[in-house]
Amino acid sequence: MLAQHLAENPDDRRAWIEIGHCHLKTEQPEQARHAADEALKLTPEDFFALILRAKALTSGPNSSWRAAEPVLREAVRADPHHWYGYTMLADAVCRMSMVRYFQANGSRFPPPHERAHVLREAANLAAEALRLGPEKIYAHEIAHQIATFSLTPPPPTSSTTPSSGSTPPTQRPWLARPRRPPTPRASKPPRPPTSTPPGSPPHRTPPRCSAAPIKPHTACCAGCGGWPCSVSAWPGRCWIWTCSSVRARWRGNCLCPSASACGTSCR
Repeated sequence: MLAQHLAENPDDRRAWIEIGHCHLKTEQPEQARHAADEALKLTPEDFFALILRAKALTSGPNSSWRAAEPVLREAVRADPHHWYGYTMLADAVCRMSMVRYFQANGSRFPPPHERAHVLREAANLAAEALRLGPEKIYAHEIAHQIATFSLTPPPPTSSTTPSSGSTPPTQRPWLARPRRPPTPRASKPPRPPTSTPPGSPPHRTPPRCSAAPIKPHTACCAGCGGWPCSVSAWPGRCWIWTCSSVRARWRGNCLCPSASACGTSCR
């Protein structure tokens, strides 16, 4: 749709810049450079058209930071209050300063005591970018990169050093507001002790002899430890479901001494 719009309105500078960024996203730097040139024909000192041309020059297999450096200097002159121009120019100056040093010194890497001098202009541009955009990630990345190369600490920003016109952090009421304490979680009631050993499946606890339809109660309580017999009878003995928390077992449970001791249910 942008191509159709530009075919009907070739004087739309913003449309040329927008379609140029679309070409950059689809990895077509040549088309992006053409779009930037068309926008610059309409407004030669447009900041965003210059940034688009610099991005196109530094993208793709034929990228050239050497060609992008003068374009970025022109962008900074066009808008000296925009953080992005200083950031990208600091990146270009850092790269080209190292290239020029290599060419002048036979591809020798600058010693530590010379790196700060070689990258001084790039560091100053990065510091200005941080001053204009203290919360911009790209500005911090380039400033950290230059500080790493030059073996110097990164420049302070307004986020850590408040300016004279800003409110100190200690006088900001929204920073001193107490935090809401965390809501305590409701504790679950403790589970009653079970007679099942750890790892065994849960089972239903049978009623005591006094509540079970088994006779005689005394024989059942005496022979089965206070728990009634159930299930089937064997000759001379019967299985009970369980005895007590001490006598409960995994598989097999307890045995009554005799069928008569467990009452009529086991017969």
